[in-house]
Amino acid sequence: MKIKKFLFCMFLILCVFSFSIVEAASPDSFTVQKSGSINETGLILRGGDIPAHFTYKYANVNGTNYIVLCTGYRGANIYNFSFRKDNSWSAPVRAGIAAIIKDGIGDNATTSSIPNDEQSLKTGAKKLYFTQVSLWKYIQDELRIDQDLVYTLGLLNEDQADLVNKHISAGEAAKARYNVINSFSISTSSKKLTFTLKGDEYISNMITVSGKELRTSDATVNKGTVTKNGHSYIVKVPKSELSNGKTTITLNITANSNSIYVASNYSNGESGQQTTTISLFDSFSKTDSASISGSIDVSPNRVTISKQEATTGNELPGATLILKDESGNEKLRWVSTNEPKVIENLAPGKYILTELIAPDGYIKSSETVTFTVNSQGVVEGGPVVMKNEPKGPITISKQDATTGREVPGATLVLKNASGKEIDKWVSGSTPHSVGVLEAGKYTLIETIAPVGYEKTSEVVTFTVREDGTVASPVVMKNKPKEVIVNPKTGLSIFGISIFIAFVSFAVSFCFYADYKVKTNM
Repeated sequence: MKIKKFLFCMFLILCVFSFSIVEAASPDSFTVQKSGSINETGLILRGGDIPAHFTYKYANVNGTNYIVLCTGYRGANIYNFSFRKDNSWSAPVRAGIAAIIKDGIGDNATTSSIPNDEQSLKTGAKKLYFTQVSLWKYIQDELRIDQDLVYTLGLLNEDQADLVNKHISAGEAAKARYNVINSFSISTSSKKLTFTLKGDEYISNMITVSGKELRTSDATVNKGTVTKNGHSYIVKVPKSELSNGKTTITLNITANSNSIYVASNYSNGESGQQTTTISLFDSFSKTDSASISGSIDVSPNRVTISKQEATTGNELPGATLILKDESGNEKLRWVSTNEPKVIENLAPGKYILTELIAPDGYIKSSETVTFTVNSQGVVEGGPVVMKNEPKGPITISKQDATTGREVPGATLVLKNASGKEIDKWVSGSTPHSVGVLEAGKYTLIETIAPVGYEKTSEVVTFTVREDGTVASPVVMKNKPKEVIVNPKTGLSIFGISIFIAFVSFAVSFCFYADYKVKTNM
């Protein structure tokens, strides 16, 4: 009987102790409490779905009642609400606090968001309580982890623990996002403006702005106008706004990041007491800028003439070109290089461009390029371009005179009209390419005949035209050697040779067989 009484007393002591822990797990009471349906004790719920006593508190800031949450060390009761800004928590942490409050309570975190009817009030209190627990766990590195907090977290069931972890995940994501926004910077697709004259207007390359958490961007230019498409910009400068010489054009870009909410941190104003946070948020964002410059060089009556390879579009050196006016007067003669020809101060009027000498390896252009320079020194209709087609290679075929097939093994020599050896080779199973030949007359001779063929005495001559072509294919033929036939027997030497070999083999075999018989006897 004494043992039962002792156990019953221990059970009561344990219950009281547990109740005190639950009491301690809830936020400390404030002297200012919500009026109306909440009595002076400040207890909203006891037991049930919420495993602690919880006091609903608010503070009036600029005429609005904001919910008050505890984000500091546990300490003495707070005796007044002389709120002031406090830097107890770093900005990234306060971004996380704001996210937890928004995830737990909602965007409207004022006391007016919780109705006064009992059931709705209980539901609202649950939101407040689990939001508070989430904040404690979120900033636990700054808290003294004592049995109170461990016990509070241990009282949560699986769904409640998932809810708390959901709030904390929102806080961690916001903290990471704050750091990205805080380091906000932009980059541009090009560091330089380059301009192209189109008609009477210089148009720049497109400049595109990018950056993590980029929200808005805008640009201004010191001369001309800016065309915007999303975060991309093109500068246009009328030629009429420019004077002769170089003008520097600068595009100034200003960009803003996305914003993130940061909880306003307040304290009660007395040292040694808890820090409190009201659900009032500051919006945080960053700004970055960039300047991109380029120059426009305006020179009156500047004409650019490009001599290009027809297949690649690359500049083609070595062509002799002549520029005449419409009266036929020669204005300029030059040899093309790896850069387009730029002609200064070319008077307005009509001009004719022709080619006198083609570059080596290219067909001379028969094209006559005409263009007009207007009163502003601009070529009407775009750039002046003349192109050359490359010459094709010359191939030489060594053929069997009877079958027309390629004959390998002949040694051939190609010479030009001056007798200079251009190429020497041994024929193969395919025609031989001697590459591109200059215009003129050439001769082909054979110095060594292929095996089984008569050496030809033929001298093949052909002419390469200005366009690098020949009138007909270059072919040299060989006759096969004749087979010698015995006039009496009508047998060829080859046939006789086969016959003699066969008779010799038969005689030898007979002698061998006779020898084997005698040795076996």
